[in-house]
Amino acid sequence: MKLVLIKFRDITQTSDWTTHDEVECIVVEAVGWLVEDSAYTVKIATSRSEGEYSAVCAIPRGCIVETTVLQSDLKAQQNDLRPERNASP
Repeated sequence: MKLVLIKFRDITQTSDWTTHDEVECIVVEAVGWLVEDSAYTVKIATSRSEGEYSAVCAIPRGCIVETTVLQSDLKAQQNDLRPERNASP
């Protein structure tokens, strides 16, 4: 299971009389568990539990600018991701 950061170009729309040269696509960053990586779509989920996923974001592959793997094997390093606990109250 991979935790990834995906940067992608997103649609931008104005609702006023902005000229076309002032409107640009924006680059968005999304973080999540990689649940699908197909020829046309990459899907990430922000939450997971026992093999189920929620809040799935589907991103067209052609919009992706950059993908960074943040964690490639969470089970192997699970203890490193837990918050530190104080021994004293």
